[in-house]
Amino acid sequence: MSRFLEDQILIYLGNKLQNYNLDYEILKDLAAKSEGNPLYIHYIIKFVVTNSEENKLNALKDLPDFGGEIENYYRSIWESIRGESKYVKIISILARIRGTISKSILIKMLDEDTQLVFDEVFNNLKHLLIQKMKLEFIIIHLRILSLV
Repeated sequence: MSRFLEDQILIYLGNKLQNYNLDYEILKDLAAKSEGNPLYIHYIIKFVVTNSEENKLNALKDLPDFGGEIENYYRSIWESIRGESKYVKIISILARIRGTISKSILIKMLDEDTQLVFDEVFNNLKHLLIQKMKLEFIIIHLRILSLV
């Protein structure tokens, strides 16, 4: 997979994220973190689009550098959530299913405490999910499943 030049990334991120009021320094930092990898750039954009405003700026600063391998990104995500039982419960179910599932069925499979925080957790995991049919079906990216 060929990599993009930093100028190309800045233009692309600027166009894709123009509605999110990110200043140039943040875009420049994101471009540097991506090291030009198109898949990582895709995850960055999806992360910005799916996260709430109050979490976004701090979380963007904490995004790991690409580091030459996309697995580094998946590992850093797993390391940041594996101690949070509410995240692990949802990801564990998705890992076992290894296919699509409706959001309503997934919620019914969770214990009551996790059901109560489902929307918050789901919103924080959205950038890892492939959504089909207007959020009705979800599947988690298979690479992160290998870490579960």
